Amino acid sequence: GRLYRRDASVLMLGSGYESCTCFHLAETRMRVPPRRIEQGAAMLRDGRREWVTFGDFNYDASDFGTRPVTDV
Repeated sequence: GRLYRRDASVLMLGSGYESCTCFHLAETRMRVPPRRIEQGAAMLRDGRREWVTFGDFNYDASDFGTRPVTDV
């Protein structure tokens, strides 16, 4: 989000799409973003570990790394 607000660019030297999660920001900026799903994770609340559920985007990374990164 900070990079987006600063109109930053991403230079991926020696890395492929499978290791760069910044592309998920583009998914959230689409006119029709990915559908929301319920996720869960263990979190500490008041020093106690408990399972917390929350809404999140259903990101699709299935095609990351399937296409070779080429020089631009």
